Amino acid sequence: LMSICFLNLLPSSTEAGDAYRGRQHWHRNMTRAVKTLASTPFARCQVHTVQTGPHSQVNDWLWFDEREHVNILVRLGEDFVVFEQNKYGLHGVSLAPVGGFIDDGETAQDAAARELREEMGLQSADWVSLGSWVTSANRGGGRVHAFFADRCESHPLGKRPGFDLEEQREIRLSSRELFEALQANRFQEVKWAATVATALLLLSTPRDANKELDNKPEVVGAGGSVAEIVGAGGSVADGKRRRWLPRIHGSNDHVSSRA
Repeated sequence: LMSICFLNLLPSSTEAGDAYRGRQHWHRNMTRAVKTLASTPFARCQVHTVQTGPHSQVNDWLWFDEREHVNILVRLGEDFVVFEQNKYGLHGVSLAPVGGFIDDGETAQDAAARELREEMGLQSADWVSLGSWVTSANRGGGRVHAFFADRCESHPLGKRPGFDLEEQREIRLSSRELFEALQANRFQEVKWAATVATALLLLSTPRDANKELDNKPEVVGAGGSVAEIVGAGGSVADGKRRRWLPRIHGSNDHVSSRA
């Protein structure tokens, strides 16, 4: 009976007038009620009632849902391929990796492969998962799953014609140009910047390798050909112990733990 009562307290993501197709955010120890203000199949705005402490409650906590999505940094030959595009939420032109929503029934990896084909007409057998992050810890905004697609080649089906609503064009950047574009804030959305920065970190070699690392480097990627992470403790980028500059390797190279 207690279980039935608890389930009845949980809000439905398909309540009347709610068109959103994603999951309902519900923090078991904090959420007390939710009310949908507006929704589409891809996004939703709600007001939550949130218990913030034993004797404190916020009754007008704004929450924004967005379908989980993917971002993919693409390498074709020795160049990285990104988009130059305009977005409604940005003023001016920005660079961006490939990206899109995860469809019903898809895994993040499936969605990444589909988006790569639809937006660029490419495929890759050399994928690296870079991580998964929420956009805003207290306001929602969805979760992004980031990938690096290496050794890309043409997909037999080609691009999906007329796929994007917003105008965009492909540009190719060398590793140095990509790094400089990241430093110059040309990737104007935090999810795009995080995807590019994490991929560059993965592909970077420290100028002064840590001689104290005892752990064997772990190979990342389908065939172990994309990169190797230096050490298990994440000490590559430890600025207190060394300074390093990115040296991006080609698609046939390994990132070694030794200088």
